[in-house]
Amino acid sequence: MKRLLLLLKRPLLHVAMFSFFVNLLLLAPAMFTLQVFDRVLSSRSEETLLVLLLGMAVALGLMLALDYLRSRLQGVIGALLADELTPLVTRLTLARSASRAAKVPAEGQRDIGTLRALFSAQGLLALFDVPWAFVYIAVIWLAHPLLGAAAVAASVLMLGLAALTDRLTRGSIDNLQQQAAQATRWLETSMQNAEAVQAMGMSTAMLNRWQQMNARVGALQQPTARRTVAMAALTRAARQAVQVLMQALGAWLVVSGEGSPGILVACTILLGRALSPVEQVVGSWRVLAEGRGAFRRLAALLDGHDELPQRMDLPAPQGRLVAQGLIYRAPGSDRMLTAGVSLALEPGESLAIIGPSGAGKSTLARLLVGLWQPVAGTVRLDHADLGQWPREQLGQWVGYVPQDVQLFPGTVAEIIA
Repeated sequence: MKRLLLLLKRPLLHVAMFSFFVNLLLLAPAMFTLQVFDRVLSSRSEETLLVLLLGMAVALGLMLALDYLRSRLQGVIGALLADELTPLVTRLTLARSASRAAKVPAEGQRDIGTLRALFSAQGLLALFDVPWAFVYIAVIWLAHPLLGAAAVAASVLMLGLAALTDRLTRGSIDNLQQQAAQATRWLETSMQNAEAVQAMGMSTAMLNRWQQMNARVGALQQPTARRTVAMAALTRAARQAVQVLMQALGAWLVVSGEGSPGILVACTILLGRALSPVEQVVGSWRVLAEGRGAFRRLAALLDGHDELPQRMDLPAPQGRLVAQGLIYRAPGSDRMLTAGVSLALEPGESLAIIGPSGAGKSTLARLLVGLWQPVAGTVRLDHADLGQWPREQLGQWVGYVPQDVQLFPGTVAEIIA
């Protein structure tokens, strides 16, 4: 994940740069309003109004272009992330599924999709806009310290609501994702046994169990959705209330002679702009939280992957196969599936292994091709341990038919190739 973050660093810096100029240009409407109220209306100058309109047209045109570019760049980042992670996660999932050495991370591809969706959400761009709230508040403070203090209090309130949203929904969203993934995995596994289910009339029972699992997901989803929607509604209402109070405070300053109508309207616009990204973050909190959970799971899945040793390419094997003292236990069990098996085959020799069901024939075959790693003992091909062979290179010289045969989708020629 460190390599991925380094890859994304440059485009994310460009998004941050575009966000800087977009938010800088968003100061223009407030400045325009200030000039209209305090200059144009008092001087009745049509030329001043025309120049201000031309300046606003240029500013809004630049803002449109930059906002479009950063939104498009955000989508490119999502595609880049998916292109980088998908092959790596797929290879790791295949390797773990074949070795049965660890729990297979079935939700890896779904997590990549979640991260890609995150980079298409407006909530992520709002995170780049949130720091600008302090800039807008500083401008409001320059207009009048009392208005600045009110803006600080409003910002603290909105950030507090965002933190409260995180605290109320973080655990439930993580639990909801786990339960939903478990229900999906169970259904996918059941569909692989469709023949047995249909033959023995178990479809109704299977459907009932899946509905029960979905009901548990729905039971978790309802309170989470209620909290998320309630916090989003509370945030919107709080923002409107804050703006009303800000207008009232500005009106009082105008009435008392400590401010102008232009300052009142401009500060109201700036406050709305300062609070808008916080409101967007709260409204998109579920998407952001799901993306954070997906990133954490992918980081745990890929942890240590880059530290795997680089294997050296070896010459084409002659075919000498030697196994010495192979011992293998079933994962999570003390039962020996093979115990001290040894054999040696010269190039051109063949060996047939016969025995009753459960004797360990399939286990030995998996050990000999390197799918499973023995607890003790070694398998050598041309005096090189199987672990030293790059998997893609070794596969060119190995023919293997598993115990349960399933064809890949495609024509016979495509499957053979």
